[in-house]
Amino acid sequence: MATLQSKKSNLHNMKEQILSNYTETAKTAMYQFYGSKPYMTAPTIDEEDHVINIARSVMLHRDGIMLGGGFVTAVIENDLEKAISVADSTCSQHLPFFAYCKRGVFIS
Repeated sequence: MATLQSKKSNLHNMKEQILSNYTETAKTAMYQFYGSKPYMTAPTIDEEDHVINIARSVMLHRDGIMLGGGFVTAVIENDLEKAISVADSTCSQHLPFFAYCKRGVFIS
């Protein structure tokens, strides 16, 4: 019989694997999205981690795994006015990518 500690460890490992899968999917989606749209400005090296984390949060919220913050919730609820009003400068610039993740990027 598994001990409480081993069950906690298994849950932690599962959570880490889920987050890793969503992170890799978000990263791949970002490169595909901006690679196919040369007229859009891709995130800078300094912005990449933030953009990937927000995209991951959008997908996790959409899939009912984890709740996102105010910006992510606005994206999920399709509330453009709220999303714009609470977005930081990076999120406002990459809002089309986050909308794309909401409706078209899924874990395979």
